[in-house]
Amino acid sequence: MQGNWTNDAPYYRCRYPQQYALANNIDHPKSVQVREDEILEVLDGWVAGVSSPQRIDDTVTILERSQGDDPGQDAMEIAARQMLADRDRKLELHRAALEAGTDPEIVKKRTDEVKAQRAAAQAQLQVLDDRPAVWRRRRSLP
Repeated sequence: MQGNWTNDAPYYRCRYPQQYALANNIDHPKSVQVREDEILEVLDGWVAGVSSPQRIDDTVTILERSQGDDPGQDAMEIAARQMLADRDRKLELHRAALEAGTDPEIVKKRTDEVKAQRAAAQAQLQVLDDRPAVWRRRRSLP
């Protein structure tokens, strides 16, 4: 669905790809347009019902389950884990450089940068791991 204005009024429009309809053997018009004021009262009632305090747990659970696996999230997790592994290797090289007699001030500056990058990767992983927990905490707010 996408919103648009026609004749100074808001409308919702659904464009249904013909290829999808053919592939799924569905008879559906190419485009359906409905004026917002014709559905707003019913839609508001439905939203109020599914988000009522009595139903919020069920609604959040349904929303969480509808998300499924997110390939983008998987890619972000892989990138963050690779960043952690790479930064751990660099920290080991810095330690070896210190043991080999490199000036500690030179190593310290670079080590601090690598530690900051490592912390950012850890924070990214924490955000990805906590996403369902954040939903649960937010819905319990007043």
